[in-house]
Amino acid sequence: MLIQINHITTETNQDPQHKAFYQVFLIQGPTKVIVDFTTYEITTPALLFLSPYQHITWAGKSSEVITQLLFHGDFYCIEYHKQEVACNGLLFNNIYLLPYVGLSPESLEEIEGIILKIEKELDDHSDFSEAVIKAYLQVILALSSKVKKSYIEDNTAIVLTVENNEGSEFQKLLEENFSQEKSVNFYAEKLHLSTDSFSKK
Repeated sequence: MLIQINHITTETNQDPQHKAFYQVFLIQGPTKVIVDFTTYEITTPALLFLSPYQHITWAGKSSEVITQLLFHGDFYCIEYHKQEVACNGLLFNNIYLLPYVGLSPESLEEIEGIILKIEKELDDHSDFSEAVIKAYLQVILALSSKVKKSYIEDNTAIVLTVENNEGSEFQKLLEENFSQEKSVNFYAEKLHLSTDSFSKK
């Protein structure tokens, strides 16, 4: 299956895990988790985001239920939908930002409701279920991106900006021009860098 929802506890999931799926964990109570050998202590309700094959270990044992939403890149491509949800590099695939987003009580209630709707569609198996599930997943990712971006903008201590770094600009330039422009000088000039500075980055 390309998308599924599980309800787990940290008591029963003590072994290190990594999966070939994007994973979103809805965590409601305080928990300690190790993601790629870095320990995070989550004290408020949160959504934790993992890219395929990221390692996760639950550090503490708790009987509190955690909702795990898994989806394959073939089901929902975060790169293809980057304009709509902006989650690649913000929620997933960024080693410089926290892998989780804290949720307000209102956001928690909204996300819980959407997950229940996804579960209902997974059980329904109608002709339109896949489209509806993708739309609900997109809403979860868009809401999370909105919260995370707001958090980054409110915390000036976070120097890294997701949209304005040179790597993102270069990636965008490369995607738009790779078939016509192969010259290092072209990309260096567009990024207002010397060829030597560009080559070192």
